[in-house]
Amino acid sequence: KQQLVYHFEPPEANSWQSEDGKPIYIEVKTTNGPMESEFYISDYELAASRHFGDRYRLYRVYDFENGPKVQVIKGCLDPLLPVAKTYSIKINKK
Repeated sequence: KQQLVYHFEPPEANSWQSEDGKPIYIEVKTTNGPMESEFYISDYELAASRHFGDRYRLYRVYDFENGPKVQVIKGCLDPLLPVAKTYSIKINKK
């Protein structure tokens, strides 16, 4: 089992705590388009959302150029992922 290491240092020690006093882990994604605009997340970011569960937050900043708006998504990002219809495969030579 691979251990997930996610380093995050908030600007103030108590700035990023949930209601129960446990730390929360924040990712920010920004686009100039509407909320529905696609954006990329890495495998690592997805793994962090799975690992930290309800302590993970995605701050979705959109319409950035016209007056930014923010939506906070709490928890694992799996429900937001589209179902892949095709896959890219690379076979390495032995």
